[in-house]
Amino acid sequence: MTGKIYTKEDFENKLLSIREKLADLEHEQWSHWTKYFLNNVVDKKDGLIRLDLVQRWNEQTKSTYQTLSEKEKDSDRVWADKVLELLKKEFVDLLYFAEHKND
Repeated sequence: MTGKIYTKEDFENKLLSIREKLADLEHEQWSHWTKYFLNNVVDKKDGLIRLDLVQRWNEQTKSTYQTLSEKEKDSDRVWADKVLELLKKEFVDLLYFAEHKND
């Protein structure tokens, strides 16, 4: 494998870059959820907050991932897969650094 051999400062800068990309992805996830929430929480017929959804979401906040249904887990897995894809792209350089840190 060929490529740049990173200094410690380069490595730390790469981690900061990954942190920003993860934060960007987290914001995307939050934005996606908020749009869904705002489009569904108010009943279109009478303009009232849908208590059934509020109660369901409130109960979900008390659940652990392990107790979710497979459908609910699949929704979370979509975002986990996005994180994994980002990390796969970013960690190739970091792995190269680790392999050559003493060169």
